[in-house]
Amino acid sequence: MNLILLGFAGVAIGLALLGPVLGLSRLLTVGLVMSLAVAPYPLSETSDQVHYGNTTGELTVMTYTLVLVSLLVGMTKLRGVGRVVVYTGIVVSYLSVLAIFSWGATLAQWSGIAHIATTLVAVGVGIGIAQRMEKDLLLVRLIALACLIAIAIQIILSCAQLLGISASVYDDAAYFVAEHRPIGSFNHPSLIGKIALLLFVILLPLTRHTDRLTRRLSWATVILAVPVVTATQARVNTLAVLAAVVLWLLFDPRLSRKGRLGVLVGAGIASIAVGLVLLPRFLSDPEGGDRTALLATGLEQLRLHLWVGLGAESYAEVVGQGDVLAASGYPVHNTFLLAIIELGLLGAVLLFAPFVVVVIYAIRSVRRSGPVGDSARAVLVVLPGLLVIAMTGWGLLTAGTFVLWGLVTGMAYWTLRFVPPEENRDPQLVAAARDHLQ
Repeated sequence: MNLILLGFAGVAIGLALLGPVLGLSRLLTVGLVMSLAVAPYPLSETSDQVHYGNTTGELTVMTYTLVLVSLLVGMTKLRGVGRVVVYTGIVVSYLSVLAIFSWGATLAQWSGIAHIATTLVAVGVGIGIAQRMEKDLLLVRLIALACLIAIAIQIILSCAQLLGISASVYDDAAYFVAEHRPIGSFNHPSLIGKIALLLFVILLPLTRHTDRLTRRLSWATVILAVPVVTATQARVNTLAVLAAVVLWLLFDPRLSRKGRLGVLVGAGIASIAVGLVLLPRFLSDPEGGDRTALLATGLEQLRLHLWVGLGAESYAEVVGQGDVLAASGYPVHNTFLLAIIELGLLGAVLLFAPFVVVVIYAIRSVRRSGPVGDSARAVLVVLPGLLVIAMTGWGLLTAGTFVLWGLVTGMAYWTLRFVPPEENRDPQLVAAARDHLQ
């Protein structure tokens, strides 16, 4: 904890020194991306009581919490942000009623509700950031650079871990290092792939941006993400990241038939290399551990708690009373099923509604040209892998990962829903667009 606080203080001081040069809003945005993609750590001390779930089980201030709130305060007058705040209030109110009258109102449950509220707030902040990106080329470049730095940090830490150096604030590092599976700055190898895939929602459209520097930074990040995710040996996550890149290239409307054939050949070669890394793990664990038993338990809990749910952050506590795996911290490995079991059907629908809306808009806009079409295609090429990850695990609901999912969802929503007139954009962006077309 002291190491985390010291690192956060150092970063905060560095950003404060850059504030007068780049502007507070830009630096907060970069800080938010970096905290979610690299260091979604708690800033306040937690008790020694063991809690298994998506949060610490306590009302904890995270590295991204203050940044998120600060950005939200400056965005309340931006279009669409206020509606998300109201929606967040509705969802939190509904879940609070359930907590008080049905769940037992434990501290862990309030922690889970706060985590959900933070994620929905991130959707609103994402909408605000996307609006500012339309008028601020420097902000676009800084976000692309922040994503590149985040992946570079994961590569550096992963290389150290593969060399036998823990290089982590988590005690779990030693276990995975012994298995030659890097965890980067997180507590599990699979989180690197989830973070990379979510960042693709931002990065893939930027690879076709009118600004050359932005394109180069974005492509560098996308290319570097593939090997570091492969090194984690997280099977579904690796295949999801690789599939997203291949589909993105194949669905490029500017690509010729020969170009698509070249992409397929390249994808085949890359698949062989990835397969050589993943095959041993597939052979050693073809059924994915105890997923079958966990699913059976989860389906039984779904029958018992379909409408009201058993309580946010309460799966291990409630189900663990009669199930050894649940008591050990292993919930049902299905993001949607876990959400329904804990929040009830309506609670889960309210939680995932913003993500579903963005997918619907993406389907409607996939044939459009320009930033709207690019954003739509990015959402749709990421979607298959994201769904498989969600159906085979619960990691998408954890701390910074779920909040990052909310952030990129808000950014995609604004791009898909609203297109500003050219005269309202940054003159540099307009000039770059004209040069790009010539």
